[in-house]
Amino acid sequence: MSSKPLLLFHGSSNYRESLEPKLAIGDGEMDNAFGIYAVEDKRIAQLFAIEYLSLSNEARFSIKFEDDFVYVELYQCSVNWDRLGYLYTLPSESFVKVDHMQSVSSESVFPTKVEPVNPYDFKAHIHQL
Repeated sequence: MSSKPLLLFHGSSNYRESLEPKLAIGDGEMDNAFGIYAVEDKRIAQLFAIEYLSLSNEARFSIKFEDDFVYVELYQCSVNWDRLGYLYTLPSESFVKVDHMQSVSSESVFPTKVEPVNPYDFKAHIHQL
């Protein structure tokens, strides 16, 4: 039986004092819930803090793993290199695990910490198709 982590991570290109639930849009079965998504792996959340710019109606990005290396694969997207993103450290109390990586909260959440994410620091983690 695995225990619930004390903290989770959420990445966003927008700064907020508190995170509010909203309807998510994604490709996976559990990627379209109304709520706040968070993950246990800080590296994944950092990649979600980067702003990806759509270059077509088919634009998409996905998080990939190669051994212990985490990266984002871009299709018909580019990166806004000039915009800082934000990594939110969140208390896990209101979150429910919805798949092997993601947890969702349907309540507002106040971060315990907010850190800036500079996309240039993750250049090696961004792969363009």
